[in-house]
Amino acid sequence: MAADGDALSVDEARRGSGPTPLDVSGHLVDLRCDCCAAHDEELLFTKPGAISKHPFRVVRCRRCRFVYVNPRLDEAATARLYDAAYYEGEGFDPAVKYAQEWGAPNETNAQVVAALGRYAPPPARVLDYGCGLGDLLRQATARGYRADGFEVSEYAREFARGKGFTVYAAEAEIPAGMYDIVVAVEVIEHLFRPSRSFDVVRRALRPGGVLVYTTYNVDRFLVQYRLGLAKDHGYIVPEGHINFFSHTTARRFFRNAGFRGVAPSLELGERTPKRRVKVALKRLMRLDLPAARK
Repeated sequence: MAADGDALSVDEARRGSGPTPLDVSGHLVDLRCDCCAAHDEELLFTKPGAISKHPFRVVRCRRCRFVYVNPRLDEAATARLYDAAYYEGEGFDPAVKYAQEWGAPNETNAQVVAALGRYAPPPARVLDYGCGLGDLLRQATARGYRADGFEVSEYAREFARGKGFTVYAAEAEIPAGMYDIVVAVEVIEHLFRPSRSFDVVRRALRPGGVLVYTTYNVDRFLVQYRLGLAKDHGYIVPEGHINFFSHTTARRFFRNAGFRGVAPSLELGERTPKRRVKVALKRLMRLDLPAARK
């Protein structure tokens, strides 16, 4: 844990002055592949952290092909990234401005909520895993779902609770076998140990329930990388985005966590004929990311 004067302290996050400098010394850990437990990785490239400028290693497991950042910030330091400054767009991802945008229509969340009916219609119980400030909870509740959240950020958690939502602070607090759907919108790339979180999600689901999520399919980038057409991708933000999934590695994670099988991926937008063809091609090329079914 960082001392009170550590550069990682939440208390030092000052809005309006840009990201608080982050000193990674003493906060880096070397891990085995979380997908297959091997420690046999190849370096793809290095990329400096947005607020630490430390050259993080983006690696790929030689055995299962999972792509991840290693070494990475330790778990406590990773959690401290998600302070008030982060939600104001002054953290490792300057594109995030959730606090400023609260209450305005969030199109991604609206599309996710609209798509949930393909898995279970209202009034199904929904857990938003990594709910942030609670915008998806707000939209899901408005559609008739019974929605709760889980959030590691104290700032975001208290914000969402202030809006009247039930938000769990620890994974151990999440009730077992309660939820029909667990949603994780742009969350699983942030997880310190995805395998542990998928275990928690499976336990939270009712039999037949599904985990649906959005994240980037890293195989899209790797095709360009192998062809020499790209050396980096904007989604790779190595202080906070530390896991990069493909169709194959996602399925392996779910199998390891004890999910019974997979379900159709969470596809957003209108289901027009053109869109249906595009989705079918993605699935044929394994560029989709399947949902997991308990």
